Amino acid sequence: MIYTLTKIHNKAYTIEKVFLILAVLSLSLLLFFQILHIWDGSNISSYIYKSLLHREEYAMKPIFSAGKITLSVIGEENKNSSLSVLINGEVHGKFVHKQMELIVRDHDIISIEGATANHDGLQFKVVSTTNNVLFPQVNNIFKLDHIENQLFTVEFH
Repeated sequence: MIYTLTKIHNKAYTIEKVFLILAVLSLSLLLFFQILHIWDGSNISSYIYKSLLHREEYAMKPIFSAGKITLSVIGEENKNSSLSVLINGEVHGKFVHKQMELIVRDHDIISIEGATANHDGLQFKVVSTTNNVLFPQVNNIFKLDHIENQLFTVEFH
């Protein structure tokens, strides 16, 4: 019986030793790749960066970068509550007040819904934008006509 316990103890010790070696090896590899990723002089990381730029992909741009645009209605004091602002065809909100703040992403399409004949020629002014928004710019004015309700497409730097 003592021989069997010693044999089981040796197997458990061997298994424990294998797991310890695997854990140390895994942590060492993790540390190695973290250092490789941080170190800019690495041939691997600069090769990947150059290949991403060569394919004209956004290598360093966040996927979900967002900006802020504030729109204002010019004129028309009490008729604005029927106007809805759409971002990519989805209702974002209504003009309850004269101004509305929009959180936008690159290539979002901003349009107005609920414009009737009495809103024909209604104008919207861009009051403010964040620094990453290339178009529209502050003080741009967009006129709404009855044929098309799209105001503009957002462009980032």
